[in-house]
Amino acid sequence: RWLSKCRNAMDEAAGEVEKLPLTLSTAALATDRGIFGADRTALLQSLAAGALNGVDLSENGYGLSRDGARAIYLGPVAANEPAQGESIIRELINRAPADRWIFWDIPDDNGPAVALAASLGFEPVRVLTRMWLGENDTPGDPARMWALADPAFG
Repeated sequence: RWLSKCRNAMDEAAGEVEKLPLTLSTAALATDRGIFGADRTALLQSLAAGALNGVDLSENGYGLSRDGARAIYLGPVAANEPAQGESIIRELINRAPADRWIFWDIPDDNGPAVALAASLGFEPVRVLTRMWLGENDTPGDPARMWALADPAFG
């Protein structure tokens, strides 16, 4: 599900955020392996290094946002529990510049993330389909994926 919302409509306004090089903890990377079903360490560290913001809750989850040409893009975000996922998403949204759109790709299997997005005023824009060829040896757990890194990466 592709959801977007203009930050101007949010109650909390965030100022300009300085972009800093980020890294993810070993525990957060291990959490991602368990949730995504594959080792994405190199990809995630590369995304973190160029991220606008990051939240690292160690073994409980993590989240990144990046500054795109058209919007702030949430993701990837992974969390073991719904309360942790919601906390990460809210923190990333609150840190986003107030005058920017936010894009958020959410797996349909994560009902709490879809409900949170709707409650915050995000609207579905398009449907994304995860595809694979042959046996899916690494299905992961989409119910604990709160935001995709990118449709190309998952």
